[in-house]
Amino acid sequence: MEPASNQEVLKVAMWLLDWILRFFGAVAIPGGIYLNRKIGKHQKRLDALEMQICDLPTTQKMAKDLHKIDLAIAELSGRLEAANRIMERLERVVERQEDHLLNNGDK
Repeated sequence: MEPASNQEVLKVAMWLLDWILRFFGAVAIPGGIYLNRKIGKHQKRLDALEMQICDLPTTQKMAKDLHKIDLAIAELSGRLEAANRIMERLERVVERQEDHLLNNGDK
């Protein structure tokens, strides 16, 4: 079974809260109208939150993005190793040239 998304959990929680407050507002709470107004305000806030949650990336999208980053890091690591090998060769060439110039070409 796949875990419920944040949006589904919010919908169920809102439905349950709405049902409970409607039940008690109609049956036992004299200030039920006040509670219904408060619920309307909270419903609007929850609707806005649900819209924001819809825009959040999913776990699968985040996994894909992290995989792309991992591949890019591996590619950069390979390029750095190649650059290090080139730098080592250049260092050897410069050392030989320096030895040649300091020793006036004598062996």
